[in-house]
Amino acid sequence: MSSNVKSESILEGLSCANCATNIEVQIKNIPEIKNVNVNFALKKLKIEVNNKEELDKVFEEVKVIIKNIEPDIKIINIKESNTDESNTDESNKNIEIIKLCIGSILFVFGLVLNVPTWMELTIFLISYIIVGSDIVIKALKNILRGKIFDENFLMSIATIGAFIVGQFPEVLQLCYFIKLESYFKV
Repeated sequence: MSSNVKSESILEGLSCANCATNIEVQIKNIPEIKNVNVNFALKKLKIEVNNKEELDKVFEEVKVIIKNIEPDIKIINIKESNTDESNTDESNKNIEIIKLCIGSILFVFGLVLNVPTWMELTIFLISYIIVGSDIVIKALKNILRGKIFDENFLMSIATIGAFIVGQFPEVLQLCYFIKLESYFKV
């Protein structure tokens, strides 16, 4: 008699609680699944099936479900993660931190310098492009997939609205909050 087989994976890039719920619900519909849990806070996926052969088949179905719901998620099997992926992830994180630092410097200059409004707008706009452009890009990708009202779309609307009413620092504070929250998750 075969024993149950469990798998645990990290869902890197999972940034939407609703998406996590949708992933869990759809995975539960796979007939071979005995148990599934998507922990949004920890970005972890746990699945349980009857045997190893089922696990391999089910994991392929799980990947398809996740990519359909949230294409930017990277699925990392904890037991199979390798150093090449972690080096790439570390490099990407370093690039993001550099972008955040450059954007922060521009943000401080925009706050401190007493310049004409058009120059202040230019400084904050450049900082926004450096720091917040990925939020707008994700929103546009999600709109094309029919997912309009997610956090990226709402943040894009909020930041564009803040630019329109001339609250340039507010735009960047929203972006920095999102970025810092994603970098320093517990």
